[in-house]
Parts: sequence; structure tokens; C-alpha cells
Amino acid sequence: MGEELNSWKFEVVESSCVAVTAGPFAGRIGFNDDDEWIGRDWLLKYGSYAAFSDYDAVLWHEALAHDDDYLPLENEREIGTACAYVYFGDPVITKGYFIIPHSHLRKAMMSDLFSRYHVIMEQLGGRKYGIKKISSQHSLDILNEYAFIVNELLEREISRMTSPRAGTKVFLCHASEDKEIVRRIYRDLISFELSPWMDEFEIKIGESIVDKINEAATVSDFAIFFISEASLGKAWVKKEWNAFLARSLSGNGPKIIPARLDNAEIPAIIADIRYADFRESYIEPLNEIIRALPQQT
Repeated sequence: MGEELNSWKFEVVESSCVAVTAGPFAGRIGFNDDDEWIGRDWLLKYGSYAAFSDYDAVLWHEALAHDDDYLPLENEREIGTACAYVYFGDPVITKGYFIIPHSHLRKAMMSDLFSRYHVIMEQLGGRKYGIKKISSQHSLDILNEYAFIVNELLEREISRMTSPRAGTKVFLCHASEDKEIVRRIYRDLISFELSPWMDEFEIKIGESIVDKINEAATVSDFAIFFISEASLGKAWVKKEWNAFLARSLSGNGPKIIPARLDNAEIPAIIADIRYADFRESYIEPLNEIIRALPQQT
């Protein structure tokens, strides 16, 4: 049921780029403009809402924008929910916004951005070739969202290339066959102000591969072992693992986090360490890794 105000703690969704995880807008990417506590009485007065008694529905009504000063008083013990004002596109050019509960929002991961990007491209392509009929207004709406997603991807890539990273250092041990998913994890770790190390991004032309890997391994706080059929068959990857394990067992090395990518057997030497399981999903195991990595301030 709902929360009482005197025990309520307002938890802000700390990201301007958010993914909607449930409700009629599930899968969409938006700009989180502001946060607000929406009281039940206010919703009854101004607009419609769906299954509000479950405190899970997406709530929206333009009239909610006209009463910015409304907040329930402590002695009212108002029942309601914490929400965010979300635009599906750049707020400067996007017409209208939606009010969405925090429980249906999270920071947009790379997989969210790419997934929604491909959905929009399919919708626009279907309209172009007459496969799907969508209105001109809907086309404009998703074009705004598309532009917002592309801009977010560009900003993250520019940040990766230019911004100094001082967060927890994480070495990504992987086989080249697994680069696609490891690249996504690498970029998502950066967006959480961590400092991952991946060879293809960190070793420049003319630099010694062995020297750069040894240098990164020496200063890493954590090492993620990406376990797959491909990585178990690579002598170089096994050499990296053994070097990290030797340092870790001596008490001077990084903490090991196994990440399982397929049904390859977990090596016996790390079988007692709980692993992040990417075989069936991406978001939850990534969240587990992020929670395990202390974010330095």
C-alpha cells in the first residue's frame, strides 16, 4: 500500500536519462526533468490514474503542472507516490511530459538505449515502406526520442574519450569473441563513475600490450573474469586470470568478480566465488556488479 509522509524518504532518480521499466511506456527512454511527491487527493482532483491503489501504475495529467507548490502537510499523512516529470525527448522541443512513479524508472543503461534505438528504427522503417501505419504526430514523437537517444550515446562516448576517471579501477578480463557484451558493460560502468579498463580502449598504437596490461593489473581494485567457452580456450586469458589470482591470494591483489556469459564450466579455483550471471539477462547482473563496486567520492 501507500507510504505515509512522516516515514517517507524521497529517493531521487539520480540520472537525467532514464529508462521506463513498466507500465504503458515500458522500454521508452526519456529525460528526467524533476521529481515530485504526488498525493492521492491531488490525483483525484485533477486527473485520471490507473490502478493507483496498487501504487504501481503510470500516472499522468497535464493539469498536475499547474500546482507546483502542492505538497501534503505532515499532519495530513497523505497517501501518494514519488514520481518524476519525464519528457520522451529533449524538453526544449518535446511537446508535453508524463508523470511516472520512481518505481518504474532507472538510469538508462547502454542496452536500454540500443534496444529502444532499434525499436524506433523498425517503427519508422515500417511506416516508410507501408508495413506499419503510424500517425504523423507519433512519428514526430518518436523522432524526438530517437534524437535524444543518439545525443545521449554521443555524449557518453565523448565522455569516455575525454573525461578523467578517478573511480574504482576495474580490469575486464575477456576473450576477443566476447567483446560486444564487454564493451556494453565497460561503457555502463563509466556512466556510474567507475574506472574500467579494457584493452581495445586503453592501449594505443605503438604501445606494448604486455606492459600496459601489467600496468593496469597492478593498480586495479577489482578484476572481472568473463567466463565463456571462448575465454576458457584462450591461453592468454588464462594467463591473465592466474596472475590476478596469485596476487589476490597473496592479499595484495584486486578482488575477483566472475561473470558468466554462457554455459561454460566455472574453473574450480574460483568456483566458490558467487558470479554475475549474464546468460539470461543483462540489467540485473550488471546491477549486482555495480553494487559490489564501491563508488569513490
